[in-house]
Amino acid sequence: MRAQGVARQGPGSLNDELAAPKAEAGAAPVPSTLPDLNGQWAALGGITYVITQGGSAATIEEYIPGFGLTATGIGTVTEQGAQFQFQAFNGSTGFGEYTLQQPGVLVGTVTNATLITVTTVVLTRVG
Repeated sequence: MRAQGVARQGPGSLNDELAAPKAEAGAAPVPSTLPDLNGQWAALGGITYVITQGGSAATIEEYIPGFGLTATGIGTVTEQGAQFQFQAFNGSTGFGEYTLQQPGVLVGTVTNATLITVTTVVLTRVG
């Protein structure tokens, strides 16, 4: 979900769009049949992600050092991992698909439909 290019909306807009789905996801319990992905996750370059999960619904927020909140997304958690649709600070959109490789490690790809890029991502739980 790394944001690139020219910014089109402020981080306030990203927060506003995520507020309702995040509150809804955070209010529901996580069933024992699904992995609990709630918490902070780290990627290379100091990029961090915060996942808020309730049931199978989840939100994700991306924070890049020096920029702050750069992308938000909503998605679904499955027994194997998670999928998110996202919008970045620069206005680009796309989706991420992650597989839980082992407890605390999500591996997947992020497809930026606007920039037409696919990036492999490894997220490690840090909190």
